[in-house]
Amino acid sequence: MASRPISESMSHDEPLSILSVSESREVIAPHAERLLQCITTAVDRWFEFARVHTALSGPLGPRERAGFIYAHMVDEARRVFLDVAGVVLAESRGFLSIYIEDKAVVRFKKLSAARRSSWTPTRQATRYFGQLTLPGMGEGTRHIAGYQLDAHGIELLGAVIMVPAGRRALYWYPLDGGSQAGADAPTLPIVPLPVNSSERAQVTVDLAKARRRRSKEA
Repeated sequence: MASRPISESMSHDEPLSILSVSESREVIAPHAERLLQCITTAVDRWFEFARVHTALSGPLGPRERAGFIYAHMVDEARRVFLDVAGVVLAESRGFLSIYIEDKAVVRFKKLSAARRSSWTPTRQATRYFGQLTLPGMGEGTRHIAGYQLDAHGIELLGAVIMVPAGRRALYWYPLDGGSQAGADAPTLPIVPLPVNSSERAQVTVDLAKARRRRSKEA
């Protein structure tokens, strides 16, 4: 599996330059069908497993179901993106990243009905999903190829590309080429999550000051 070079020129406190919706669509479009195939294949495998092996799937909750689907999305991605020009797959800390022309980085993820992503708020995850620079990640806009299931986990409701701003969507659009799109997070960068309580308190103070400044400027 190929790995990405570390960009020595980047300051790790800088926000990334984010692709617009139209720019993102242009970059993702040649690979949208493959990304969609990864999602639908993995979800169909889960449905088949749950149908045939009820005794095995019955005790599994949403977390285990998501893990099953993620493993199969990754497995399918390794197959369909093999030797695709302009695409590099890299795995680190248990996550697969799909690099497209140094412009986009795509990860697979389950999304809520409101197209929100869930992740453990480590410093690295906060910076990754907050579109802030990270060592070894390059400067591509971070994208999520996400899927949505119904409340019972028995129906695929949608598959979208979502550009995260923290836990919310800076913007999103369907992977099947539809014209629908949306956004619910107007501002970047997202402040990195501090490690200890004193740093968290300082960030809270800094955010409050920033809000007051914006209020005075408005």
